Amino acid sequence: MAKSNRKRLEEMQPPERFVDHVQKAFPRAWEQVERFRAYPPKPWPHWCYIPIAATYAIATNGANVNEAKEILATIGVQWPAMIAAAAAWRKTKGVYRFDKDLARELMEQPISGEIPVEVFLHLPEWCVYIELPDEDKYIGLFAHLEYDIKTQGQELRFVFLDKNEAPTTMVLMLEKTIEKSWQALLRSAKEQYPDLPDIGGELDWLIPYIQLILYLCSANADMPPIPNPFNRIKTGHNILPMLRTWDVGTRIGAAIRASREAPSDPAQGSLSGARHAPRAHLRRAHWHHYWVGSGRTKLELRWIAPTFVGDTENLPTTIRPVKK
Repeated sequence: MAKSNRKRLEEMQPPERFVDHVQKAFPRAWEQVERFRAYPPKPWPHWCYIPIAATYAIATNGANVNEAKEILATIGVQWPAMIAAAAAWRKTKGVYRFDKDLARELMEQPISGEIPVEVFLHLPEWCVYIELPDEDKYIGLFAHLEYDIKTQGQELRFVFLDKNEAPTTMVLMLEKTIEKSWQALLRSAKEQYPDLPDIGGELDWLIPYIQLILYLCSANADMPPIPNPFNRIKTGHNILPMLRTWDVGTRIGAAIRASREAPSDPAQGSLSGARHAPRAHLRRAHWHHYWVGSGRTKLELRWIAPTFVGDTENLPTTIRPVKK
């Protein structure tokens, strides 16, 4: 039996093993999550699958505040966040695999501009799992939205898995814009760790991952259409979908590579006055957001980059194999 279980774990993908790890630690967690969703003590928005206030109660078996702190000090303070991420992800099981060149472009660009945090409401699923490049210190991350029932605040929650699949949790409190949210994170960290001379440098590692999440939320993301989880979800903690892998940036990644590999055209003009169109090249990536729709009330984020200048009509065609 032990050998069979070991083989089953080996055949799983990392996010599936993470969910299995959570379930083994809290065998009744999914049943309890569904009970909270069916009979919420307080209402919460549909974009939050389960608030951490609920998973806090699950992890501590409903203990009072003082007892709960002692329990988490013993078993680990990350458990409520881990339960919330696992509970939300297992309902859709989406794995997002970025083209490596697109991922590099996104992760190397800074976050600039006053991007409203409402953009995160466009996450394609309650919780996404993003595979990370081989050279990254983490193999993947979960990302989902949290609603604080007590303060009505919104948060972007992360659970990172390292090379040994050990989890690390992070949180970004959302305040109007991403820039304001980042400054709030720096202030909070400075209050907690006043002796750190460069708190910004200690947290900058998080920015590249926020870029990947922003791309999944963008209106022009190069990926297949993702079914709306609110339309396809089924009730019951044992009714689960199969794992789905979504390729992100297949076409734009190929175009980035083609532009880098294209030979330069030194002939920008001639004695006869003839001019040649410049070869396709890239301008620096950046974000741009638009308010669209009736009354300009709907937010759209678009990734404007790398912008192709020159022969953009001849971007490479990518054929996606159909799995039967």
